[in-house]
Amino acid sequence: MLLIAECGIERYSQVQPIDNETGFKTLYRGNFKVDMWEIAASGSQNFFDVLNQSIPVLGTGVSDKSAGLGTLWFTHKKFRYFVLKLDWKAFDIEANSGIFLRMPEPKVFNDSLYNSSIKIQIDKRGYDFPNNTYGSPLHKTGAVYEVFPAQGWAVKVLSPRNSGTDYWNSYQIRVQGNEIEVKLNNQLLSLGTFPEPFFLPTPATARKRVRKVLLVYNVIPKLFSSATSEFKNYNS
Repeated sequence: MLLIAECGIERYSQVQPIDNETGFKTLYRGNFKVDMWEIAASGSQNFFDVLNQSIPVLGTGVSDKSAGLGTLWFTHKKFRYFVLKLDWKAFDIEANSGIFLRMPEPKVFNDSLYNSSIKIQIDKRGYDFPNNTYGSPLHKTGAVYEVFPAQGWAVKVLSPRNSGTDYWNSYQIRVQGNEIEVKLNNQLLSLGTFPEPFFLPTPATARKRVRKVLLVYNVIPKLFSSATSEFKNYNS
């Protein structure tokens, strides 16, 4: 009973915003074009700086459910091994978004996006599209999409538009060698090691993804959205 109460309190508690830290490079300061982020030309263009905020906030998606798939990627520098920190919040239960890592420059937006990258998922429903099911640990927030499942639940309550609530979530993603670690709101959700020779036995899409990803020498942090989310405070 006490654990359930604590979990409920945590969902309605703010996390401390990510500040500049020694050894970290700030990737977003409030103007994504100036900060060297670029929208992939062949996908959705629904990325924008949210104005009149006390902190830099990047908006992504639209207020209805007509949004398409799109990618905003960081062009200024590539990172081999890194820790990426960012804050995010979602307005709607159907918000489906994420962070793509170790992906080549997105010249064309198609299925190769998933087959050549690592995606850290943002989807409260855990929707498994091929099987049309919900609650999948491989597809819910905190998972390394279709590779390493989310081993828990740490996401804050939704912040609907114009509701007066402002519950941000904090991701910390560490990539070192073949290892990846995903923390959400200071809770470890996913941890795994990509095995040699860089593929997994199942599923086939994950096998292709791991093989291709680890052949990419450098890492390009990226953002992805098909719904309503906001991001802030990128440090890597």
